[in-house]
Amino acid sequence: MACLIATLGTEPQVVTLALHHLQNKGIEISTVHVVHTHSSSARIKQALTDLNAAFQLPTYQHVTLAFCPITHNGTPVTDVDTDFGVIGTINTIYDCLQAEKRAGQHVHLCVAGGRKTMSLYGMLAAQMLFDAHDKLWHLISNGSLLAERRFDLQPGDNSHLVELPVMALQVLAPDLFNFAPSTPPLETFAQIHALQVQRHISKGAKFVEQKLTPSQWRVVKTLLAHKETDQALALRLKLSPKTIESHLREAYAKANEHWEITTVRREVLVALLQPYFDAQHLQGIS
Repeated sequence: MACLIATLGTEPQVVTLALHHLQNKGIEISTVHVVHTHSSSARIKQALTDLNAAFQLPTYQHVTLAFCPITHNGTPVTDVDTDFGVIGTINTIYDCLQAEKRAGQHVHLCVAGGRKTMSLYGMLAAQMLFDAHDKLWHLISNGSLLAERRFDLQPGDNSHLVELPVMALQVLAPDLFNFAPSTPPLETFAQIHALQVQRHISKGAKFVEQKLTPSQWRVVKTLLAHKETDQALALRLKLSPKTIESHLREAYAKANEHWEITTVRREVLVALLQPYFDAQHLQGIS
């Protein structure tokens, strides 16, 4: 089973066009959930009315349309331009997506409608909840289709449903998701991020403590602190450039093995070890 979750602004046709594209790909959609701000706005109200009317047509008789108004603590959100609106939007999209996942649905999330910030919150929810079967989409339409604001696709229309890549955290690191189901999504994301950073720091600590010699760490640590060339590092440490190059070459080779990365060079080594170095610096450890 599959469902479509679509964000909506004032252009209701983005929902039906996304549905048409998915159907043309052979994907059977049973339910369409439309995430929208409060209908106190005349344009939003009209978009909802037009969309509801469109789904009365025989073309959509086998698809259930469900409206999902954005709220925060039970209060309707009228726009996504304040902290109140931001939290309400991410919570609403997250809750809708989570409910469908728990129901065993494969989710197709289209973030073409509404403010651009809504698409960002949709992507955030997708990162946290998607598995390998779910898809994130953006709709691109031009020409007469866009000007006429048509709800249906016709031959020759310049319209494309583009799949967006998602770093699905539950696929990449399933063991990070040990939070209560009621945990707010932004808090969940912050906790996941903190755990990822801590793992990165721990990985760096093991590399420094178990792989590098004291001389190699002295050179690498100076590189992390100053981001200088081999020649500048040599002057700072009162070593020859050849010695600096040798120590860094050994560090690169050890990092290749430790992180199982094909090629490690200066910029990569800095990126891998910077979190550990910064944590040490904050703790006053040299």
